[in-house]
Amino acid sequence: MFDKQQKPKRTKCIIYCRVSSIKQTMDGAGLSSQERSCRDYADQCGYAVEDVFTDVISGARSNRPGMNQLLAFLNRVDAHEYMVIVDDVSRFARDIGAHTELRNKIISAGGAIDSPKTKFGDDAESRFLELLFALLASRDREKNAELSHTRTIARLKNGYWTFVAPYGYKYIKAPGGGKMLVRDEPVASIIQEALEGFASGRFVSQAEVKRFLDGKPELPRPKGAKEVKFDRVTALLTRLVYAGHLQKEEWGVPLTKAQHEPLISYDTYLINQDRLNSRKVAPARKDIDKDFVLRGFLVCEHCGYSLTSSWSTSGTGKKYPYYHCHHRGCPERGKSTGREKVEQQVATVLQTLEPSEETFGLAAAMFSDAWEKRSSNS
Repeated sequence: MFDKQQKPKRTKCIIYCRVSSIKQTMDGAGLSSQERSCRDYADQCGYAVEDVFTDVISGARSNRPGMNQLLAFLNRVDAHEYMVIVDDVSRFARDIGAHTELRNKIISAGGAIDSPKTKFGDDAESRFLELLFALLASRDREKNAELSHTRTIARLKNGYWTFVAPYGYKYIKAPGGGKMLVRDEPVASIIQEALEGFASGRFVSQAEVKRFLDGKPELPRPKGAKEVKFDRVTALLTRLVYAGHLQKEEWGVPLTKAQHEPLISYDTYLINQDRLNSRKVAPARKDIDKDFVLRGFLVCEHCGYSLTSSWSTSGTGKKYPYYHCHHRGCPERGKSTGREKVEQQVATVLQTLEPSEETFGLAAAMFSDAWEKRSSNS
């Protein structure tokens, strides 16, 4: 607070309120409650409130949209008539450097600062108390950041994703408290098909994955974007979270099995990393072998998603091979078709694709023409 000789010179005021996050706008120290406190104080002091400036930003930052507007306002008027009222020193800034920088800018513009809870002034005692409160606010911010970081690491080590939900997932409340990821359809199934298709060889390149995703309008895109960017494709293929695992080595979090349902297996994830790194891998998933040679090449005739395969054991203990669809929402989900029947149908189709004599003749003519041009140039 300023001394009584200064107060009569300043008959007008502007109010500044700040919170760190959107969530804080709704709590007890939100923007509306700060403004109410500042307005009550302005009435007590006889200030006429002319404007209110707000920020939703970290108190450690000095470059703030609302504060920049406040400083621009002071530079347009006779700032010596104005008092800048803040609810508390922690709402003004929570970093000693930011506090000092913003205070100096307001004073340099001709304004002054007042608060119902913190004493601002130019005498030695007032400056000492002001800086002491600013240091305490800075210390609280850093302590809160440390506690938040510690809690985040603990959650990660327990298998819970703690960042923005990736495409294909959304958050729900976890049974034991906090939040956890669950599938967000239909995006989850689209991403699953893309990742499994790349691993199986159905999509031989990232460009083919991109074309597949471009044809899925349900997949979120930046506003106005019609296509999926290549960096988005790479990000999807390399995200460990889709394989139901978490890892953040720089925070001391080792490879950890996640609590949420994976979109793909960890083996499928490893195949994709090998393919992205140009290592030689079979154009199929690791669980494809001689038992199911068509797995990765067949799609469901009802939903269009890739078929999977498995062995089924009868009551007598005899095993039978089947292909089936596992896509959620498909009317054929869970229904199995015998391997022999499927492979016989594929063989029948392949026989109908035998090239005709005309096709062979055209290919021979093209080859002959290319050979003659090559010979003439040699």
